[in-house]
Amino acid sequence: ENGTESDMLFRSLEKAMLADGYDITERLSRTDKTANACLEDDILHGYIYVLRSSSISQWNQENLYKIGHTTSTVLQRIKNAKSQSTYLFGDVTVVKTYRCLNISSNHVEKILHDFFAAARLDIELTDPKGESYYPREWFVVELELLDEAISLLLENRLGDFFYDARSKQIVAI
Repeated sequence: ENGTESDMLFRSLEKAMLADGYDITERLSRTDKTANACLEDDILHGYIYVLRSSSISQWNQENLYKIGHTTSTVLQRIKNAKSQSTYLFGDVTVVKTYRCLNISSNHVEKILHDFFAAARLDIELTDPKGESYYPREWFVVELELLDEAISLLLENRLGDFFYDARSKQIVAI
C-alpha cells in the first residue's frame, strides 16, 4: 500500500503451518532457503506421534513415551485409547506430532523403533479377554533424545549413531 514490502504474512503462515510439530521429509535437493519449507508438490504420507500415558505412575517410568504413526489424524488414531492394548489400556496425551512429507510414516516409525530398541518398555499386559500382550511401541527415553534422533534422521546421519541405554545418550559410532 505504501510501496514497502513486508514478509509478515508469510512468516505468520509459516508459523501456523509448523504449529502442530515438525515436518519429516525425504531429502530433496533444495537450496538452503527452501530445505525446510513445505512445497506445493510435497505429499503428506502420515504422521509420527509421541504420546505419554496418563497413567504414568502405574508404569513407574518418568520418560515413558509411545512412538507411533498414522495415516489419518493423530486425534482420530487415539480416540479409543483407553480400550486398546497398544495404548496400555489408558488415556494418552499427545506430546509431539511430526508430518511425514514424501516419505512413509510407517518407514520412519520403524527406523525410530529400531534406533531406540534398547530403550523399549519390557512388560507383559493382559487384555480384558485374558490374552497376553507385549507392547512394542513404548520407550523409556528422554523427549530431547527423540528430537535429536529426528534431527539426525532429517540430516540423513542417524545411521552414524546409536542409542546407548546405559548412558541414556545418543552416541556416535
